[in-house]
Amino acid sequence: MLGMDTVFLSFMSIGIVFHAHLRGRLSWAGLAGLVALCGAGNCLCWMHSPLRPYFPVVACSYFEALCLFTLLYAARRWVRPFAPLDRVANVSYPIYMTHSVLSYAVMRCLMGRLGVPYYLALAAAVLVFTVLSAGLHVWVELPGLRAARRLGSRLAGRAEGARPGR
Repeated sequence: MLGMDTVFLSFMSIGIVFHAHLRGRLSWAGLAGLVALCGAGNCLCWMHSPLRPYFPVVACSYFEALCLFTLLYAARRWVRPFAPLDRVANVSYPIYMTHSVLSYAVMRCLMGRLGVPYYLALAAAVLVFTVLSAGLHVWVELPGLRAARRLGSRLAGRAEGARPGR
């Protein structure tokens, strides 16, 4: 049996394929073929994981999400920037990283220990992971990206200088 991580990692690999297409490293046909291959791999991972009983329920959700993403990706030339949505996009990875654990902890504490009603606890959880995600974006993600770009530029400069004939 495969671990649960393979289910999620195999689906996330579809994003890598879209990124390769966005960067011009993959044709539309290559995109379609690799997305289909990754999708089939994801189905196999689900079928051989501890989450197998949930596959019929979530397969439709995953497929719908992939179709919506593909549609919006294909229409990206005609979609105008929308500042509030751009701000959410900036913190989407930190939200992805924090929402489940933080929401569970905050809601369990508020509802289980303090008796706070569900919707109020949910609102508090969303507020907590949103604020933390914004902080992670500003104080961790952006400085990390800048450092990686500087390092990449330095390494590229060294590799450029090491070429024969220079």
